[in-house]
Amino acid sequence: MIRVLVVDDLPSARFGLRVLLDARDDIEVVGEAPTAIEALTAIAALTPDVVLMDVRMPGMDGIEATRLINASVTGRRVPVIVMSTFDEDAHVFDAIDAGAAGFVLKGASGDEFADAVRQAARGEGLLSKTVTKRVLDEFAQRAAAVNARRGDHAGLAQLTRRERDVILEVCRGMTDSEIAAELHIGVYTVKDHLVQIRRKIGVRNRTAIMGWAVQNGLYPGG
Repeated sequence: MIRVLVVDDLPSARFGLRVLLDARDDIEVVGEAPTAIEALTAIAALTPDVVLMDVRMPGMDGIEATRLINASVTGRRVPVIVMSTFDEDAHVFDAIDAGAAGFVLKGASGDEFADAVRQAARGEGLLSKTVTKRVLDEFAQRAAAVNARRGDHAGLAQLTRRERDVILEVCRGMTDSEIAAELHIGVYTVKDHLVQIRRKIGVRNRTAIMGWAVQNGLYPGG
């Protein structure tokens, strides 16, 4: 079972997510928190596998809480999926910068939330297709300025040809299974490649791989 902590200041939102996720055979909501501060305590006590984190909450917001979780202030890093009512660019990029494993709109279906939880638990992460394109476009614009000042592409030379192929498929928004089918390799081989890729380029999750690829000229953008 994938253990999930739901963090949202609205009781109705927490209840709705619990109903949607508990209906899945492989997902269990093990706790709820109405504030980011309470979420940090709950992570240490409940040891969830994934956290669903609202952006807008009183006091500390979900972005700052995500940053603290990734800094291991709770004693362990947990994949955080950031939720927002609005797909504003600022929220998306702030979530990525904070180390979020994914970004999901609150209007997403139960299946989309469940898939996001499963992918985060597997270390894959998830962005919606429209958000992914905007993220890649923005990274491409940022990369033009960065690469104008920097002649090297950190970590690029360490990658094998197959690892570069995997990165390109990640940038297309493909899951591990879809990458395996596209490249005619096993799913576990894809996972092994992703582990090596993250180690070589020094990033933590799938979204960061996308940003690195664009910033270092491996992927031209969305």
